Amino acid sequence: MTFQDDLNRMLAEACRDMAKEIRNDALAMDPPPTITVRKYSAYLPLSLEQQLDAGLITEEQARAQGWEPYVPPPTPWRSRLRWRWQSWRERTGRKVGGWIAGVDLSERDEDW
Repeated sequence: MTFQDDLNRMLAEACRDMAKEIRNDALAMDPPPTITVRKYSAYLPLSLEQQLDAGLITEEQARAQGWEPYVPPPTPWRSRLRWRWQSWRERTGRKVGGWIAGVDLSERDEDW
């Protein structure tokens, strides 16, 4: 017996029991409707990264299947130098702008 056969038998018995309980001819189910159950399934292919993110496999299992973690290349020194220059320029500009506006940004405002 399969799950489908068991479920169909259970539904048929429940339908017969309901028909016995209902005495009103207008509501009686004669004959009881047949209900068929079908089990559908589908397969969805997932990449190793998706399986790792979902927690379906561990990192060791993924490495055994040939997965290697992505390691970004190092940032070039020109970019790092530009970032430092921009941050220094912004801090200096705020300080000079505060002097011009008459606001001292180094002191904390006690009202906050």
